[in-house]
Amino acid sequence: MNDRIIMFAATGLATLLFTGCASTPPESGLPQGLDTMRCGQARIEFIWRPEARKLDLTLDGKTRRMVQVKSATGARFEVPTNEKNYFWNHGETAQLQVDGELYPQCVDPGGLEMPFTASGNEPFWRVEVMPGQLWLEVIDEPVVAMSWELQEKRHSSRIIKAEDQLRQLELRAGRQLCRDSMTGMPHPYQVQLFLNGKMHQGCGGSPEQLIRGIDWHVTHLRGLPVVTDHEPRLRFADQGRLGGNAGCNDFTGVYKLSGEGVRPTVRASTIKACSDNVMEQERQFLEMLDKVVRFDISGSGELLLLTGDGDRLVAAREL
Repeated sequence: MNDRIIMFAATGLATLLFTGCASTPPESGLPQGLDTMRCGQARIEFIWRPEARKLDLTLDGKTRRMVQVKSATGARFEVPTNEKNYFWNHGETAQLQVDGELYPQCVDPGGLEMPFTASGNEPFWRVEVMPGQLWLEVIDEPVVAMSWELQEKRHSSRIIKAEDQLRQLELRAGRQLCRDSMTGMPHPYQVQLFLNGKMHQGCGGSPEQLIRGIDWHVTHLRGLPVVTDHEPRLRFADQGRLGGNAGCNDFTGVYKLSGEGVRPTVRASTIKACSDNVMEQERQFLEMLDKVVRFDISGSGELLLLTGDGDRLVAAREL
């Protein structure tokens, strides 16, 4: 009888301990104090308070207090009153969703989105980096898989190394605007690939990182400044959604980002009336937007939307 009581007590204690541990979220892996990440063009700041398992995340000047919840991987934080507003950290990368919009993958300053793809021309090469493994493609050779390790971590760049019996590879990726030498498509990283000691230049990262995460405020149409206080604005959201204001009326639409450019399509708008000059500006803006075929980023960080017939729409991060 006593043996049964002892066994029951031990089993109950083990169950209690196991249950208590399971109900506690794992360590976040986040540094204490203030830290930053970039989610496309949006910059977030967050303060992790491990004693309370809470995270204060600031985006667009607004701070959201989140609490850590259980997750199968990484460290997930949610706004208690709205679980659809969350920040899910996986080390140097994270997912952020706010007010129904899933932001581009967030990365540490200098960190690489995962997977990270880089490529170059003359001769063609392509590298796709995934956690623990990369795929190397070189013209006229079969695709090979290699294990890699981080060699150097700097504020705005990363250097990774990989090797097998036939190859020694070093990939250097720095956060700096890069344009593909054949298509002109802009990318967020300049990349150098050293393969058996020979250097190849290229670009890397997803172009969506350059246009998503913020509202763009139009400053010029066809080289002329827009009407003050009626500046059009637009936002490239997740799942190819497009939205904004044309200067008078709100509009919605879609966009398609390809390897050579971006194609917005306006599908609906409100029907409010404004002054004649504002309505004429709105007509020109919507007409130009439907003709856009590619984009670029200026030296001062402005978004340039370029039409097939040579017109240009210029937009800034802030007015």
